Amino acid sequence: MKNFQFKDQSGSALLIFVVVLMGIGGVVGAELLASKLESVKQEKINHDYKVLRQAKKALLSFAVDYKVDADFYEMGRLPCPDNTFTVSTEGIQSGNCGARHANAVGYFPWKTLGIDILRDSNGECLWYAVSGDYKGSPKANMLNEDSNGLFVIQDENGVLQHGAAPGDRPIAIIIAPGDRLQGQNGALEDPNMEHCKGNYNESDYLESGGIIDYGVDHEDTADDIWTFLYGSIGSRLDNSDFNDKMVWITKDEYWDAVRAQGDLDVDIVGSEIDQLTSDITQCFLDYAQDGNNENKWLPWPAAIDLVEYRNDAVNGGANEYVDILNPPLLIGRVPQDISNSDAQEFALPGASQIATHPNKNDIFLTCLTPDRYELWQNWKDHFFYVVSKDFEMTNGSVALPIGNRCVAAGDCVEIVPAPAALNKIAAIVFYSSSVIVGQSRDSTPVDADEKNEIENYLDVINPTKSNAHLYPADAAYLGDVNKYYNETDVDTGDLAWCIAVNAAGTNLVRTDCT
Repeated sequence: MKNFQFKDQSGSALLIFVVVLMGIGGVVGAELLASKLESVKQEKINHDYKVLRQAKKALLSFAVDYKVDADFYEMGRLPCPDNTFTVSTEGIQSGNCGARHANAVGYFPWKTLGIDILRDSNGECLWYAVSGDYKGSPKANMLNEDSNGLFVIQDENGVLQHGAAPGDRPIAIIIAPGDRLQGQNGALEDPNMEHCKGNYNESDYLESGGIIDYGVDHEDTADDIWTFLYGSIGSRLDNSDFNDKMVWITKDEYWDAVRAQGDLDVDIVGSEIDQLTSDITQCFLDYAQDGNNENKWLPWPAAIDLVEYRNDAVNGGANEYVDILNPPLLIGRVPQDISNSDAQEFALPGASQIATHPNKNDIFLTCLTPDRYELWQNWKDHFFYVVSKDFEMTNGSVALPIGNRCVAAGDCVEIVPAPAALNKIAAIVFYSSSVIVGQSRDSTPVDADEKNEIENYLDVINPTKSNAHLYPADAAYLGDVNKYYNETDVDTGDLAWCIAVNAAGTNLVRTDCT
């Protein structure tokens, strides 16, 4: 009896031991399985961000592709998304992606960028959104480094993650959509994954979290700010309702790549922007030296404060870059339409003034080469022009020999310190480079207008010269306000070309103001 009881107890102990071992094994197995799943999840995350970084690199490389064909006027352009539902055009940007200045979204145009197809860890092709002013077609009426993006990014809790300040809004977003979630119907067109396209419905690929209505919030409307949802870190890792991964490009990242090419460098003699500034100056000099302009009067500037800074004589809407007659300005933006000045010049005394300027409504039409003309259109808000009192139209009722001009103080604009070789100055054309501390250039219709202040362009060197560029709106030059300070020991970021009286005092010449 005792022996039997011992055997029974021994069997029970063995059974308990086996159960314990199984329990331990189950825990270890579960931990190993969980570790394996976590490792797989991390590998998928790593893969997704690797391909996103590849896509971003390709877009930033596209930023400098204009150099290959010397298409300098194309700097700043990004490709349209691929929105053409055909296999033959897969990976190629659409020829036109919506309304002018409106954002566009679709598949990532990998073939246009010259790279292989990119897929996320679930086999889905990447999505891509481009801001309205930056897309390649239809082109914005003006695009330069001050053009802000039109995207903001928030998480599922409505917390803004990126784009709070206008200058921080992304200009492009690349998205790995991940596995299809409940309610999404973005099935692959080709089960063998040789092709990407299922459909072009954002809601079938990108999460909205009940916050974004893609049909309403992402309409093809100019200058609308679009919101994209990017789940918080915790939700992307643990919540199957938010699995999109994304990277974005800011305007600073993009223009840093462009500026590194040197074409916008004001310190490089012969850079594209230096040549454009020189050519614009030559256009005004040609006007002064036209045979119908006997006394070499120069046109008035355009206004500084404009309604729509993007519009000119070619690109839609009323031309904003028109010379101002009442009251005549002596400092302002570079005018494209000089019809007011031309009418005044035609009315002045002169035996041979028998015809107006042939391109008075667009002085740059034949004066600039086609490439430089387009470059000017993109950077036109960066150009300013000052004309001296002794060379502006309303001072021309009495013929005044060139040698007798710029005699009394305040008759002409001055350069301080004056270069030794530079004689009397009739006019200056300025190009304003990148913003410096204290400057900001946001503008309507999306943001408050900051382009209406010349101080946000032409640089103030120190407080004692704070009015160095505040030229008056009439002929009454006072004190230092008619002086442009040429500080050789300070990099102001401004570029200036002058129209000056030659050494003999008989004619006008174009010259570098420095």
